[in-house]
Amino acid sequence: PMDGIYHATYVSARIHYAMHRALKSPLLDKLQKQECDQQISASRKAFYDGYEVISNAADLSDTGRVIMQHAHEFMEQVA
Repeated sequence: PMDGIYHATYVSARIHYAMHRALKSPLLDKLQKQECDQQISASRKAFYDGYEVISNAADLSDTGRVIMQHAHEFMEQVA
């Protein structure tokens, strides 16, 4: 199960990144921008929910720790 939590947490950060990038597009209409905002909120919650579990219970490899640390730093920067 921790593999799935780790994966979902990382994917949530990637979705967050993609939606932030999409918001910069001049091609999006108002409704699409609202959808991006909703996805940003949902992915932020999903990331931090997963990150809490990982922080409290995961025994990460060095690589896994670095990857999640970078995802967390990104999430903190766009907060």
